[in-house]
Amino acid sequence: MESSAFRQSTPGIQELLDIAKQDIPFEFWKATPLVLKATAGLRLLPGEKAQKLLRKVKEVFEASPFLVGDDCVSIMNGTDEGVSAWITVNFLTGSLKTPGRSNVGMLDLGGGSTQITFLPRFEDTLQTSPPGFLTSLQMFNRTYRLYSYSYLGLGLMSARLAVLGGEEGKPAEDGAELVSPCLSPGFRGEWEHAEVTYRVSGQEAAGSLYQLCARRVSEILRNKVHRTEEVKDVDFYAFSYYYDLAANVGLIDAEKGGSLVVGDFETAAKYGEWPGGRTLAQA
Repeated sequence: MESSAFRQSTPGIQELLDIAKQDIPFEFWKATPLVLKATAGLRLLPGEKAQKLLRKVKEVFEASPFLVGDDCVSIMNGTDEGVSAWITVNFLTGSLKTPGRSNVGMLDLGGGSTQITFLPRFEDTLQTSPPGFLTSLQMFNRTYRLYSYSYLGLGLMSARLAVLGGEEGKPAEDGAELVSPCLSPGFRGEWEHAEVTYRVSGQEAAGSLYQLCARRVSEILRNKVHRTEEVKDVDFYAFSYYYDLAANVGLIDAEKGGSLVVGDFETAAKYGEWPGGRTLAQA
């Protein structure tokens, strides 16, 4: 029996192909390459499910009138994910074609990983960045040396599992309940991640739940995230769950978006009214 991911993939991909047919003239269909690059969350699926899903997508591609190659469907690495998003947002904002215009950085929070990419202006950033955080990109007769890194395991869902005390891809031992200060006291329920269902509950505790939850999150992030001073002076466009969470708590308009600073998320977690009385870990 096919999982929901398999059942949902075919109509979703077909819908995108129908849009492509509307925008691309008929005579160019056979010469237009069709490519799908999956993101890190797909790696979290157990066993062969990720590969089966990719093969299902390729079958849909091969039945289309577009140009399909052997490697048309694959999982991209984190750096490519961040760089591709950086190119897209700077192209759309006109930064790539307007000489002297400042580039913007990008932040993307997916389910399994999160990416940061920006163009450093200071040599100190280039000299002090750890190995693997810098990549070169040639485009429009120019070489860009980008700061780009993907934190696998720190996407919203994977990080949430870590905060709850679970392990990626593993059910809780003997079906034990995961107890966390990042859930409302008295809360009990089930939560599914990467096709594993966990029993979760809030933690009864004296004092500030926000401080207990923040301490737990700090423990998860400690020594995992590189901090560079230059980002304080860079404008970033934030996508995916960054956008969704900001809209959920009213920091931005759900349709039009908006501007905020990182500290606004902390304020919302500390004082904000979350839908249904939920805490940050549940939202």
